[in-house]
Formats: sequence, structure tokens, C-alpha cells
Amino acid sequence: GQFELSGAPLLLVEDMAAERDEHLLELDEAACALGLRFVYCGMNPFDRPEDAPRMPKKRYDHMRAWMPTVGTLGLDMMHLTCTVQVNLDFSSGEEAMEMFRLGYLMTPAVIALFANSPWRYGAPTGMASTRAWIWTDVDDARCKPGDWVFDPSATVRDYVRWAFNVPMYFVQHVDAAGAKVYLPTEQPRMTFGAFFERGDRGRAATLADFELHMSTLFPDVRLKRYIELRGADCVPPPLLPALPALAKGLLYDVPSRKAALALLRDGDGIERRAELRQAACVDGLDGRVGELALRPLSIALLDLALAGIERLDSEFGVDPAARSSLHALEAIARGDVAPLWQQVDAKLRAQPSLRALIEPLSC
Repeated sequence: GQFELSGAPLLLVEDMAAERDEHLLELDEAACALGLRFVYCGMNPFDRPEDAPRMPKKRYDHMRAWMPTVGTLGLDMMHLTCTVQVNLDFSSGEEAMEMFRLGYLMTPAVIALFANSPWRYGAPTGMASTRAWIWTDVDDARCKPGDWVFDPSATVRDYVRWAFNVPMYFVQHVDAAGAKVYLPTEQPRMTFGAFFERGDRGRAATLADFELHMSTLFPDVRLKRYIELRGADCVPPPLLPALPALAKGLLYDVPSRKAALALLRDGDGIERRAELRQAACVDGLDGRVGELALRPLSIALLDLALAGIERLDSEFGVDPAARSSLHALEAIARGDVAPLWQQVDAKLRAQPSLRALIEPLSC
């Protein structure tokens, strides 16, 4: 199973790296005592969904029943995949949507840069990021908002309208003993919009219900009270700060954000965006669709992110971990270091066991 650190809101990637180090030390101390070790990759390369430990969350029972009815890979996603994501705040609805749109436009590059899941069910898949590919057949209604995500005129209302039209997994009720329970909607596969209009079992919808529903939507970029970038595979600890560094430099620095939007042809049609995402899953940084080639695009985005970090120093403070992690990512993008997925593939071919991927202990 996967363990999650939900980090504190922090200004510097340097502080995030310190939080990571403290967390990993605690994790490894517990692991040492139990004779366990952890691996850091985007997907469990050997188990099948039925073999994986199941985290004891009641809402997961409803999700497990739902997933196979709407896609073929939902249980793989739930039980076998692992990601690193970054959450970003914003100052207005307009800024939120600009950041949201850039998040979508840069997702293929993020997938390619962080690709780290080349095996599934004990064999190579021929893909750099099997984890990112799995999301294409989980649940289209809650994973694929539609082409409007690339529309420069889209607003927060468009996101809310989409969320209202997604069927609900469940509604939280209170049972006779006063305990909170998750129940399927009385009307099968009721959308949140229908729940908002009619209620469920005599209970009207609340803002808390909407927030719960929003947590069951799984697009590559998720909008809540903050923006979540969800496109990256889990990577080894030294590279974990690279995603927040990339996001900070590109999305918080306005000049870099505008330049990145122009680089990624913001507003220039959407017909090849899904193809580019698929190319990233299969070929990583060597993926391309027509004139859009992921390696030069990724290098250019890293250059913009580094420039953004430089400009943000006066506002946030000097951030050496942001620079060092971006330089490490740049080495992969420029071909000086093998992509993570190729490193994992080579280790597993030499020793087809999880032991091949064990990271050194911190304790």
C-alpha cells in the first residue's frame, strides 16, 4: 500500500525539503523496527489489485464497487499507483483559471519528466509512465472534464458546472447511533446537481457535501480552494522537491507563467493535446506529436522555471532546494542522466524483485 505525507503550506521548496527529510527519517525508523523497506516509483511493478493491501477507509469500499462499472483500470489506480503532487494557492478566480490552464498544458511535460513506472504485473509495459496511462481508463466522467480546460475564456463556473454534472460515489449520512456513514445515493448514480436540486433521503445538500464530492474528482489538474497538479509519478526522495520547484517557478512567477503559456500554444486548439499526453506516457521525453516535441518543450519549461525562481527570491526568500532540484531534473531532460523509468527498467530486468528498487535508509 501507499503512505501519504500531506505537507504544511510553505513558502520555500527548501522548507518542503526539510519537512520531507524529517518525515522520511520517522518513516525509516518505523520501517527498521518492522523489517520493512520502502520503494519510490509510480506503480507497484509486480502485484495485481487483488494482491495489494487495502487501506481501511469505508469510502474505498464504494469506490471499489463503482470502478469496474465505468472503466477497466480503476482498481489498478486505487491499489497499485503512487504519485507526488503539488498544491498551489491563488489570489483570484482569473488567476486560478490561468494557472489551471497552464497546469493542463504542461501535464504532458510533467508526465515525461517524472515518468517512473515502466512495469506492471511483473513485466515491462513498453511505457515510461504506466501510472499516467492507467488514468485514461478509470472513469471518464470524473477524470476528463472536457476540451474547455484549454479554453482561455473558461471560468471557475465552468469547473463548477462540470463538477455538478459528475455522478456521486456516495452521500455522507448519520446512522441511528449518530455515526457518520457513507451511503450510495438513493437515486442510482445521482449527479451532484440532482442532489443539490432534490436532496437525498430527506437531507439537503451542504457546502461540506460539495467539498466531499470535489475530493472524488480526478482530473490531471484539480481545482479546490487551491490547485492540485496531479500528473507526476512518485520519484525517489532527492527528486521529490522538483515538482513544487517547477510549479513555483512557472505558476507563481507571472512573466514565466505568460511565457510558458505562449510556449505551449495557449488558445491554439486542442485537437492534439490528448495525443501529446499519450505520447508522454509511452515515450517519455522522446514523445512528440507533429511539431510538439516533449524534450525541447521540457527543457524550455525548466529554463523558465529557473528564471521564475530567481525573480521570486525577493518575495519569498532565496530557495536553494528549488534550484538544485530543477538542475537535477534538467540533467534528465538534457540526456545527461538516464530517465527514472529507464533506470527502474534496467534494475528490474537485472533483478526482477522489489528489492532492486529499495532506497537507502535514513536511520
